[in-house]
Amino acid sequence: MSRIKNSTLLSLAIASALGQVATSAMAQQLEEIVVTARKTEESLQSAPVAVSAFTAKSIEQQGLKTIDDLARYTPGLSFSQAFGRTTDRPVIRGQSNVLAGVQFGVESGTAYFIDGVYFPGDIQGIDMNALERVEVVKGPQSALYGRNTYAGAINFITRAPTEDLEATVKASVEDYNTRDYSLSVGSSFFNDTFGARVFARDYSYGGQYENTLTGKKVGSERTKSTGLALNWHPFDDFKASGNLFYREDRDGPPALFLQAASMNNCYPGYRSPAYRSVAPGSNPNQYFCGTIAPGTVALNTDPIAATGGRDGTAFDGVDTKETFGSLRMDWDITGSGWVVTSLSGYRDYKNRFGTDSDHSNAFLLFPSYDPTRTQAGAPNNSPTLAGGGFFTPAIGSPSEQEPLFANTNRDNIESKSTELRLASPQDNRVRGMVGYYYYDYTDKGYDLTFALPVKGPQSYEETVTDNSLFGLVAFDITPSITLTAEARYMEEKKSRQEFCSSDSGTYNYFTFSCTNLSVGGTGAVGYFNLALGTKVYDEEVKFTSTTPRVTLDWQATDNTMFYAVYSQGVKPGGLNGAQGLAVGKPDYKQETSDNYELGTKLTMADNRVRVNIAAYLTDATNVQFTQALPNVGGNAVTSIATNQGKGEIYGLEFETQAAVTEALTVSAGYSYIRTKITEGCDDFEYVLNTGGIVYDPALGSVSACNISGNRYPLGPEQNGSLSFNYDAPLSMGEGLNLVSNFGVTYEGSKFVQVHNLAQTGETTLVNLRVGVRSDNGWSVIAYGKNLTNTDTIPMATRWFDLRTGSKRVCSATITTNCIPAALNPPPGPGRADTGSPRAFFGALRPGRTFGVEFRYDFKL
Repeated sequence: MSRIKNSTLLSLAIASALGQVATSAMAQQLEEIVVTARKTEESLQSAPVAVSAFTAKSIEQQGLKTIDDLARYTPGLSFSQAFGRTTDRPVIRGQSNVLAGVQFGVESGTAYFIDGVYFPGDIQGIDMNALERVEVVKGPQSALYGRNTYAGAINFITRAPTEDLEATVKASVEDYNTRDYSLSVGSSFFNDTFGARVFARDYSYGGQYENTLTGKKVGSERTKSTGLALNWHPFDDFKASGNLFYREDRDGPPALFLQAASMNNCYPGYRSPAYRSVAPGSNPNQYFCGTIAPGTVALNTDPIAATGGRDGTAFDGVDTKETFGSLRMDWDITGSGWVVTSLSGYRDYKNRFGTDSDHSNAFLLFPSYDPTRTQAGAPNNSPTLAGGGFFTPAIGSPSEQEPLFANTNRDNIESKSTELRLASPQDNRVRGMVGYYYYDYTDKGYDLTFALPVKGPQSYEETVTDNSLFGLVAFDITPSITLTAEARYMEEKKSRQEFCSSDSGTYNYFTFSCTNLSVGGTGAVGYFNLALGTKVYDEEVKFTSTTPRVTLDWQATDNTMFYAVYSQGVKPGGLNGAQGLAVGKPDYKQETSDNYELGTKLTMADNRVRVNIAAYLTDATNVQFTQALPNVGGNAVTSIATNQGKGEIYGLEFETQAAVTEALTVSAGYSYIRTKITEGCDDFEYVLNTGGIVYDPALGSVSACNISGNRYPLGPEQNGSLSFNYDAPLSMGEGLNLVSNFGVTYEGSKFVQVHNLAQTGETTLVNLRVGVRSDNGWSVIAYGKNLTNTDTIPMATRWFDLRTGSKRVCSATITTNCIPAALNPPPGPGRADTGSPRAFFGALRPGRTFGVEFRYDFKL
């Protein structure tokens, strides 16, 4: 608690000093910010909720282009890009989930919204030039916002049409063949009853890092997007607005590297390279302890000589086509102040993703595929290394080669939602709102093969249906004290179907999407005896929840507000599919939390200084973490979600903005988050602590599997930012201003897993923008990003290293560095965990980058 106390004193000291400077310098007043964090328009400083808001002006001044940029300037928000521009994993106030966006159905607990419409997916390709504002609402918002707002919500508000003709053109050129062109044009028509704005963007990035296997760049990105915003205000009591966006992303293979299992340096045991057929005895350690350093990229993403001209993946990179639309209608019933609001949204998302996940040029050597044969006689039960592969061909000719592990898949997602609500007049002493929400989501997954690289056989289908009732009542106890109560009742159904396919993205000879079937052994039936599309799993689960939120706020003076909040949050549960069913864990429960928050919002020095401070405590139950799954033969190649225990989080957030002089504005933010697992048992923690023995669930929570006291993964303990913005006339010419922004951001190290061993390292980034702006509407800005060339990784994921070979079992001829025959699988309690040794793959951070930006604003 001393850290929080010291941080609070420091924050107040900074705010006091800025207030004195602003007063003495007779600075300009700060821009007023209006937010919709509580689904009604109100001033940022009067809203009793922790929210960080970025206006179009601040987005432009700081050069924010991605959600990662936003996160670095938002106290309490961390963004982890792990697979390129897919699999978003935003973390608010430390409430993370390792499998979010990776394992089907597992959600992050932080939801995106566009103009108030739930946006269930990746948003890294959004056009920041099309935005009027971004609101990061922190703390559970389940009562008003609904599903997946367990930790908070991020709402992107698009720029509306203006009364007069207005156009903005931007173009920027950066290192590494980066080009970014955007256009926005808006106006009103028919006596200002109808307005329209169009958006367009063309963005490309050539990639910075080289793939050592192919000699080509990795991490390239390409986005083309268009948008249309409309509003219609035919009479005073009715207005409507709508948006339609279309986006195409075409990215190359992500810049990922693998820190090999040979670099593991702690926890000796059987789950290590020492007990494998390749270089036995090379390294007896099962894990890596310390900060993961960036490594080299080695991805077989193209035909290369080392594999006889074979490509390792059926598809490489990211290919996305997305359409999103929303429609809002507000009707003030006969001008009475009672307002009916309808808010609907639709999203169609088609995405292909592919990468060589073994990070090498190694291939498996298979017998030629024969769909009429059973698996009897196939040599999978006693794998040996041959020709660089794991399996010696015994049937068919010629043999086939496939990569050790390739992750290639396609998702076709369609979602639609509708919200209806009725709100009373907002100037009443007692006021309220009631509403109904419906949400429907369907995700169809397909495997990609070399024969069918665009849309292969279907592997699964998952659906979500949500029906909710919600309401709010606010009561002004006195003119300055208000009590607000909110609640939502939600019923949610999730279903999942799984199908046999020719290639699950793992091995072509075995399809692990069908691991509930018997594989191996004389007379056993292999997956290829089942017709493509055969349903092997079909389950549905239903969850219900009631989430209240109570707020007491006191407007002590016109410039000082205090608030206290109690809320409950709920993170959706889900299904673990056939693999979870096979190990007796078919689903996982909703994660729930009780949350307590105290905050204050201060405006000082005649609106030249703002200070917002919030302190909070979260008690979580049924915390969703990860459990690795052993497949047949004991090789863990996937994971499921489990409710492993309980957690506690407490923290402090501080934000301030100060107009120090007429030309200089300073912004600062800081967050301290202490996450702690208070109860939990992890199966791999047991493996680490026992030297590589499989955990027996019958043991319960024993000391060897205990993870209590550890921090949550993926979230830093501290993050902070400091930004200076300068805008003043140049003496060399009339109508010209010197504009500059200097920003420094800090993010503490993040643990990769619940074991709290491997981590990303602390990251400090420095950015600078300097240029000239004309009163005629044009500006030219030169900028540098990551000026100190910081190379810490943004995120890493515990992975397996198949290159170490198969398990090495003791025999008459093999007596050292081997697994005792008595401990050899089939897997079970007391047996050795013979899964592939663990490694870590990570994403590489872009280095120092320089660029020039031109902007022209036209108004008529």
